[in-house]
Amino acid sequence: MDRTEKPSSGFRYARVPVNIEAEYEFKGIKGKCNIVDISEGGMKIQVKQVFVPGDMIRVKFPIIHEGKVINIDAWCIVRNSSGNEIGVEFDELPNEQRKLLVTYVENLLLRHGKDRYEPIE
Repeated sequence: MDRTEKPSSGFRYARVPVNIEAEYEFKGIKGKCNIVDISEGGMKIQVKQVFVPGDMIRVKFPIIHEGKVINIDAWCIVRNSSGNEIGVEFDELPNEQRKLLVTYVENLLLRHGKDRYEPIE
């Protein structure tokens, strides 16, 4: 399978470990959180707030693109929650930011020697 070819079911976007300080907003409450892994489709976040699957949260975080800091402002859907970690899926993200985020993740994947997709565990 080539790196860009979308595989059949049983695969997901590959996740890359990161350590990015971020801010979240949920129903008017703002707080700090930490992104611990990221993919083209979403991310895992450490957060002190309790969330349940289906919650819609806004997450703002910086990425580096061509030596410049780009601030990503994404609306995400909580897909799973375990202790102080939540898994979120990107829902609303401006097209330009989505393109930059995909490039950022692709560069991280290359550095980690990972393919774009990985088997679901």
